[in-house]
Amino acid sequence: MLSPATQGLLLRKISDASFTLETRHYRAPEVILEMGWSQSCDVWSVGCILFELYLGETLFQTHDNREHLAMMERILGPLPYRMCRKTK
Repeated sequence: MLSPATQGLLLRKISDASFTLETRHYRAPEVILEMGWSQSCDVWSVGCILFELYLGETLFQTHDNREHLAMMERILGPLPYRMCRKTK
């Protein structure tokens, strides 16, 4: 990251960073609910990408977390209770 004041490199601790690693349209429910990432989240993303490649449209076209979860529930049914209980 460049510092505007000095036009030099600005160093930060990685622990100060906050970012999400997945494209929103391919995010697994666990990621949206801030439960962390796992291999199953990657499998979810691949499934969303394959859907898009096959049908030519995005499965979850949204920019809002609540709407994204609502779309998932509309297609797949209610989120498992264990997920709702563990969310931040």
